[in-house]
This record gives sequence, C-alpha cells and structure tokens, in this order.
Amino acid sequence: VGLSGLISVLTGLLLYVNEKGSRQMAQRLRDARDEWERVAEQKSNALHNSEERLRSFFDVVGVGAVLLDKDGTIVMANKLTEQILGLSADEHVKRSISSEKWEIYRPDGTRMPVEEYPASRVLSGEPSVGGVEMVVAQPSGERVLITISAAAIPAELGGGAAVVFDDITQDRKQSQELILLNQLVFGALAKADVGAWWIDFSEHDTYHALDTTAKLIGIDPTDDPDRSYSISQWLEVIRQTKEVSTEYGDMIDDTLEKFAGTISGKYESYRSTYPLICPDRIRWIVARAEVPERDEHGNAKLMIGTLIDITDQKELEAEIVKA
Repeated sequence: VGLSGLISVLTGLLLYVNEKGSRQMAQRLRDARDEWERVAEQKSNALHNSEERLRSFFDVVGVGAVLLDKDGTIVMANKLTEQILGLSADEHVKRSISSEKWEIYRPDGTRMPVEEYPASRVLSGEPSVGGVEMVVAQPSGERVLITISAAAIPAELGGGAAVVFDDITQDRKQSQELILLNQLVFGALAKADVGAWWIDFSEHDTYHALDTTAKLIGIDPTDDPDRSYSISQWLEVIRQTKEVSTEYGDMIDDTLEKFAGTISGKYESYRSTYPLICPDRIRWIVARAEVPERDEHGNAKLMIGTLIDITDQKELEAEIVKA
C-alpha cells in the first residue's frame, strides 16, 4: 500500500471514530494522518527533485536518447534528438516507433524495415542491441548517418526500451576523405619508387609499409590488409649486411644508433644513409622519418618515414672515382 493509500485509510478511520465520539482516538488518528501527509509531501518533493536531476542528465548526456514504453511508444526524448533527427523532442514523443513518418535506411541505401530497428529487436525479446548504423531522413530531406544502441527496461520497472544514438555523418565523411587522401599520397609515392612506412609503438614489433618499401629492403610484400611487417625482420637484414659487408660496419652501427635515438628522444628526427644486402645486389637506401607524437617521457608514440633507393647514384659515383 502506498502513502496515498495509507492516508486514505487513516482519513476513513478518522471519520468513523468521529462518528463514535472518541475524541482521544480521533486526535491520535488525526496526528498520524498529519504525519503521513508530511512524509508524503517530503517524498513527493524528493521524487520531483530526483526526476529533475534525471531529466537534466538526460539532456546533457551528449548523445540522442529516448525512452519507449512496452508498446513501442516514445515517452521521453532529450534535446539532442532535435538536432540529430531534425524534429522537436515534443514531436518525437508523439510518434510511435512503427510510425510511417520515419524514413530510415540501411547504410547501403535500402529501406530498413521496422523489425530491424534496434528498439524493435529489444521490444521483441533481445536484451540489448549495439552499434547498428542507420541513415535517418530529416523532415528537411537531409540524411544523417547515426550509430544506435538499445537495451531492454526490466519488466518490474514497467518494461520498454532505452535507446541512445549519435550522429557520425561528419566522422564518416572525414574518414572517407582521409582514406582517399592516403590512396592518392601512397599511390604517388609508389609510382615514384619511394617507400613509405610508419610505426605505431603501441603495437609490438610491428611497422606498416607500402609494397614498394618491402621491395626496396628485399622482402616479399605482405598479404596483410593493414600492411604490417616485423621490425625484427628489417633489423635482421641490416645485421646480415654488416656481417657480409664488414667495410660498412660503422655506417650500419650509426644507422641503428640514430634509429634508436630518435625513438628514445635523443634525436628529433631520423636521417640516415645505409647499405642493405638484397638478393640481387647491395642496395643503398636514404631513410628519413619524423616523430609527430611522443609520450610524457619523450619516447616516440608514432614514427612516419620514407625510403629512397639511391643505388644507381652510388654506383655512378663509384665509377667516377675509378675513372
């Protein structure tokens, strides 16, 4: 029995006792009723304050958020939904999830049926659905790419679904532009026989490189989609060169010291010219690298560089010296 029910019971008893003429009992009941009313008012104020805090959090949570009842009717929507979906929160609340006014598409452009919506899947029995991408057509006609997740509200709390979503239109556009730029840059480097490589030092013993880079240092291009190679393999090629061509020992030691020093922060950037033993001949490489990001200790977090084959130039210089 809730507080309002208890107060009603006390009021009924008070009327009954008044009719019987027991002033002492009536006063006790009156005092009890007044106390319950005071408690009810305090709890009502506390509940109101709690609801206000919840709504404030709901509005500043940083993503679009809606609550649906067990029948799929939207009962609450925060302010960010207005920006993402292009309609007011009040208009949003008036719509059912199955409303024909929604124009929702899969990322490939085909219409997404209602039963595929994350909220629909949750209302149909799935406990949660996360990370679904969909395109929503705003009333203005503009289409917005969102990533959306939904979770079931327990039956003891009334049932329904909680849904959150975020606008990733701009992020996806920037990502596609970056991919295109990388393709253009790497394509140009490959055509110029320049090897490009980069190291993310959060990855163990790994560097990434173009196919031309692998060919320049005498290893087979990888089939790995992220173009990853082993740093240890590259270092082993350099050590083998030192063993076979001992006259270049000091030069190779200097190359390795500069490479390690650039990683540790001793040097700001990496600059070196060194020989590499390859299956066909000794190949001369000019290596350049920058460190765009370091940690708080000065150690490299990211290194980006290039390799240029200057073997023909070196051989021409040697011939000129002989002449």
